[in-house]
Amino acid sequence: LYPFRVNSTQRKSVRMMYLHEKLNIGYIEDLKVQILELPYAGDVSMFMLLPDEIANVSTGLELLEGEITYDNLNNWISKDSMAEDDVEVYIPQFKLEEHYELKPILRSMGMNDAFVKGQANFLGMSEGDELFLSEVFHQATVDVNEE
Repeated sequence: LYPFRVNSTQRKSVRMMYLHEKLNIGYIEDLKVQILELPYAGDVSMFMLLPDEIANVSTGLELLEGEITYDNLNNWISKDSMAEDDVEVYIPQFKLEEHYELKPILRSMGMNDAFVKGQANFLGMSEGDELFLSEVFHQATVDVNEE
């Protein structure tokens, strides 16, 4: 956890956070993107990717979005790609919330029996066959602030 200083910009009423710290930072040359690791707690970190402006048909963000894969991200955040340096960071406070209904997704992946009474097999949780899933929901919240 880092002691951010809170500012506000002149143009919009967006609360900004400031941090001056030694952090892992890198540059993805092919995409012209800076990558910064903001450690949170334990082994958890947030990685921020900031594309340079690119003057062609695609913006830097669009190019980056097209290249993000699990393997690429693992390469970008490796110890070979990033190094600790003295960094000044200004980022806005923000909160993201998403809510997903997973029943149709799970069914499309072949998980049908779990939603049918009498066909669902939850014997590890109950000796009877009365248990089944009616719905499955997932909610995620990311709140980025000084804490």
